[in-house]
Amino acid sequence: IQITEQGAGLYFLLHLDTAQTDDSLRKQAAAAGVRLGFLSDYAGKSDSAFAHTLVVNYAGLSPDRLPDAIHLLECVFSEPESDTNPTFVHR
Repeated sequence: IQITEQGAGLYFLLHLDTAQTDDSLRKQAAAAGVRLGFLSDYAGKSDSAFAHTLVVNYAGLSPDRLPDAIHLLECVFSEPESDTNPTFVHR
């Protein structure tokens, strides 16, 4: 990953190095109860430069929930070991 725009206020951009599509990542996250917002969701037209870039808004995240949030994202972004869907475990 690469993090940019961390000085922009209450969000940062998380650029992912993955072969998975944004839609695939979105579906995996939804299965874990996480809603992802990609930069491409905010673009007026399709552009590959916006692919695999999350807009992470942390304005409403309480510090005590941060470990759970990181764990969920780790589950979403880990490459599955087989062709089956990854198992998500909430801590």
